[in-house]
Amino acid sequence: MSPAERIALKYEESPQEMPFSYYVDWHMKHGFVHATPEYFIMGRAVKLGTDFTDRLFTTPREEANAWYIHAFSGNMGMAWGVMPWALGYIAFERVRSGKRELTITPTERIRRLSLFANDESPTT
Repeated sequence: MSPAERIALKYEESPQEMPFSYYVDWHMKHGFVHATPEYFIMGRAVKLGTDFTDRLFTTPREEANAWYIHAFSGNMGMAWGVMPWALGYIAFERVRSGKRELTITPTERIRRLSLFANDESPTT
């Protein structure tokens, strides 16, 4: 199963507000989507300190300081090189024990950590 197929399946198993195809289309227009046989990643530029996890919106490039990763699956080490431009932080959520947990980490730290890990589990 490809990383994109794993993410789509995750959305079917844990329905979101909108279907997976809606989020892919939205991020293609307002953020970024990148898919290869090794990974799938979609996200958007955000400003830390704003309510960027609860709704879809765009942050002007000059105000953005983080990439919010809406969905990810596959080889993390390969994915970080495709960010549209450099920002200081990566933010993402994982669902653990039924609760959404937000993680914010410096971009360079996550790049270093992902050199040593190949996380095949989807993140939404």
